[in-house]
Amino acid sequence: MKRTLALAASILLVVFCQSSFAQSPRESSEADGAVADERLRQLQQIRVLRAEARRKAEDAERRLAALSAKRGVRPDGTAISWPEAIITVINSNWIRPPIAETGTTGCTASIVIDRSGQVMSIDFKPACNSDPLKHSIENAIIKSSPLPVPDDSSQFTNKIVARFVPQDEA
Repeated sequence: MKRTLALAASILLVVFCQSSFAQSPRESSEADGAVADERLRQLQQIRVLRAEARRKAEDAERRLAALSAKRGVRPDGTAISWPEAIITVINSNWIRPPIAETGTTGCTASIVIDRSGQVMSIDFKPACNSDPLKHSIENAIIKSSPLPVPDDSSQFTNKIVARFVPQDEA
């Protein structure tokens, strides 16, 4: 009898302990939901951080290309032509407006520079059909001034014609 009572008491104790630590189905569901919400928040934060890191890396690549072009070399150290250097520098400073604002037709800019590469004037002929595109190109050219000049002065020309075509960035 003592043995039966002791066994019954230990069973009750085990059942009591299990029931006091067990969560109700509702509490368990709420805890699972909170964990899922936290994981979703963390994933969204990771996506934001990755996008920011990607933008910073692309910006750094553009700056490197512009600096390299001004020195007349590609980032890998190989030489580039003078016109390629100019286009690389301008493109690195070109903040393209959304294609929805500009359409797909580009603009042709005539750029006049002095012997030191300073931009003297910018003209769009034929006229640029999109003011946002025209302003973005002008800003890129002005920000790029002074433009690279050729090492060989016989290659220098003070008028540069460049075509800028909008594109959605991937």
